[in-house]
Amino acid sequence: LIHGPTELLRAEALAAIRNGIADDPEMAELNTTRLDGRTGSVSELCNACDTLPFLAERRLVIAEGLLARLAAPAKGRGKAAEAVTVNEGVEETPLSLEAAKGQAKVLLAYLDEVPESTELVLLEDDTTSAGPILRRLQELTRTGKAKIVTCEKLRRNELPDWIRQRAAARKVKLDAGAIADLAEFVGDELRQLDQELIKLADY
Repeated sequence: LIHGPTELLRAEALAAIRNGIADDPEMAELNTTRLDGRTGSVSELCNACDTLPFLAERRLVIAEGLLARLAAPAKGRGKAAEAVTVNEGVEETPLSLEAAKGQAKVLLAYLDEVPESTELVLLEDDTTSAGPILRRLQELTRTGKAKIVTCEKLRRNELPDWIRQRAAARKVKLDAGAIADLAEFVGDELRQLDQELIKLADY
């Protein structure tokens, strides 16, 4: 599970997993399946996970936004509500309460059945804070069968250290004043901070 509001940290955590799928980037891409949890189903996820890797030891299945959808079923009973447009123009069909509970139950059971050849990543834009799926993942982390990466926003007093470390990684030398200016004028948007450091490195 990779979850939290900081997009850069989510992207880098996912990239680290993806880089371990295969040495050849093209082969890694060939063995990667990305599912949109806002429109897909748990059965599609299970089918993708059960597919064997192609000319590689492992494959990667990414389900984005599925837990948020299961946690926010449509009000009322019976059929799911009509599709609504969300970010990036994607139409999401909210699940009915019964459907959400049913799919959550299937996913919960499947977490113990994910093949060793598949790396399943549940990717969430926000922090998932409760629910039986999260509790089960926490249990699986204790046996080494799962990992939870939380990508929260940095606190203001944490920004200077992050900028300093990132600048060193980008081979950019910054004095304390420059670090303070970046923290003040860019704030806690880590993706934008990183872009500014890339510009400084190029300069």
